Amino acid sequence: MKKSLLLLLALTFCGLLSYGQNVTIKGKVTTNDQLGLPGVTVVEKGTVNGTVTNVDGNYEITVSNSDADLTFSFIGFISQDVTIAGKTTIDVLLEEDTQDIDEVIVVGYGTQKKANITGAAASVQMDKILANRPVTNAAVALQGSIPGLQVVTSSGQPGSEGVSLNIRGTTSINGGSPLVLMDNVPVSISDVNPHDIESVTVLKDAAASSIYGARAAFGVILITTKKGGKNQPVKFNYSNTFSVRQAEDVLEKASTYDFVHGLDDWGVDAFWTGPDVPTWIDFLEDNRANPGNYPEGYAEKDGLRYPLTDTDLIGAFLNDPGYTQIHNFSFSGGSAKTAYRVSAGYSDEDGIIVTDSDSQKKYNVTSYLKTDITDKFSVTADIKYNGSYRKSPVGQYSNAISFNPFTPEDGYHEFEDGSLVPYDSPAMAEKIKVIPQRWQDRIRLFGKAEYSPIQDLMLTGEYTFSKLNEDNVTGNNQVLTVNPERFTLNAVDPARTYHQKTNSKTVYSGLNLYAKYNKSIDEHNFTILGGFNREDQSYEYFRARRYNLVDVNLPALGTATGIIEADDSFYEWAVMGYFGRLNYNYKEKYFVELNARYDGSSRFATEDRWGFFPSVSGGWNIAREGFMEDVELISQLKLRGSWGEVGNQSTSGYYPYVP
Repeated sequence: MKKSLLLLLALTFCGLLSYGQNVTIKGKVTTNDQLGLPGVTVVEKGTVNGTVTNVDGNYEITVSNSDADLTFSFIGFISQDVTIAGKTTIDVLLEEDTQDIDEVIVVGYGTQKKANITGAAASVQMDKILANRPVTNAAVALQGSIPGLQVVTSSGQPGSEGVSLNIRGTTSINGGSPLVLMDNVPVSISDVNPHDIESVTVLKDAAASSIYGARAAFGVILITTKKGGKNQPVKFNYSNTFSVRQAEDVLEKASTYDFVHGLDDWGVDAFWTGPDVPTWIDFLEDNRANPGNYPEGYAEKDGLRYPLTDTDLIGAFLNDPGYTQIHNFSFSGGSAKTAYRVSAGYSDEDGIIVTDSDSQKKYNVTSYLKTDITDKFSVTADIKYNGSYRKSPVGQYSNAISFNPFTPEDGYHEFEDGSLVPYDSPAMAEKIKVIPQRWQDRIRLFGKAEYSPIQDLMLTGEYTFSKLNEDNVTGNNQVLTVNPERFTLNAVDPARTYHQKTNSKTVYSGLNLYAKYNKSIDEHNFTILGGFNREDQSYEYFRARRYNLVDVNLPALGTATGIIEADDSFYEWAVMGYFGRLNYNYKEKYFVELNARYDGSSRFATEDRWGFFPSVSGGWNIAREGFMEDVELISQLKLRGSWGEVGNQSTSGYYPYVP
């Protein structure tokens, strides 16, 4: 493919030379005020041939032929393509791009124009940052895309929940993480299919997040999902992504020769597994001079084995290319009164560890429907299901890098009686030991009703119900292995074999009732929001383990004869709050916003359960002042400040007030 590409480039270059149709184009790029615009990029479309306008907006460029196209682009302005069509002078008028200024983003219980926000908030469109990346976790897709949002991935294991979110780097002594909401109710961002997300908004300061009360101490992340549109034809969409990944920057161990000489340099006379270091060095030197003397790769003396060759524990453990496939299908549309969208997603990830012991399969199904019952009353139904199946590795990467360079990485040890016993190495552990498995199923039902009794007043009710079931299966087959450093048998006890099952169930429900009223008097604009929120969640967990399996190849609680261990746990929590917000702006120049929430949490004692959390913020959009009209290079300039209080219910446990 590379050769074909180089040949094509060479032929193209030769063709340009032979035809000799180079044309020089001159011109000027101006704005609506007929002022020259400096720094505009002018590129011959489809090539890397380009230039920029000077301080007066003038440019000059030589192109390949008189039928070429020129692309004019500049930040804050709409790009424009122009066909030369035999011309030698082309003047271009670039229009200001006001889309970003007028962009509407999601805030607490509503939306606002981006230019009018006075709190610290940032928003991104998921499609723009996701593109065709092989990402199945939405949190990973957000890395580096929003200023102030820190996304740290502590594990490369498929399906790993080791992704932490942090806004502006501050937590409490009990830790803490942002509140992640979808449709105004909490959600695990890893459960949401990235291809179903329209946008993500991050509320960073107290003024932006205080309306969410006691759980907003560390910021809020708002997820907006994709929806159908009214008066739209049916639109089908299918996409897939296939990728292969491998380990990079893998540690390289010292050789056995260098390792043993290092022991000698440190004054170590005998290695901890028994071999005498000076004797070992003699064997290594002899092997280097006469490698044919030790065809099996080791020497023996007094019943001890002296390894002489090098092994690759890390390479054997991480020798499986990680294959990922992602499929997404959706269809959407709408009539004059109805909008709908249905989507389905499937992903299959296999990690880089040998075998498929680090793998995950995910399934997502979403259906959205909104319809207008009358001109003033509409209802929305949104049903989401996601399921997953994950395997977790048992071999330890720490062993792969800490075991010595002569440790067998795989295979079997042959004893004098001819018996073959597998080495207990990280790679072999994935092949012979019990791999933990996890199944998850979550159903989420969301309903919304909106009623506008009079102009500018909207009454909204939202109810969410979700249920998560999780099953885990693991065990211990007490397989006979050889210690890969001592070359001796590891002790096993058939009575310690076991099979274990766990089950947990999480049930959540949330209710939001709120009203929003907009009013404009001359150039004074007011928005008033008030509402009520209640959420509760219950959790149950059960574990059972039974020892002494009759047959390790048929593990079950009923096929074991030993003792049974069982335990369980549970918790419940609830929050309730009353919230309000007042927005005022004059001519969209001067802004004031007041937020308040009176919040209660079941995690605190009855007499100390409620808290009041206010905030205030203000802004001045300098770009709308008269003295800024002639400043072409600045389309948006705003000063803002804020103050607020938020609560923190990140306590240790769910009943910390109980002695």
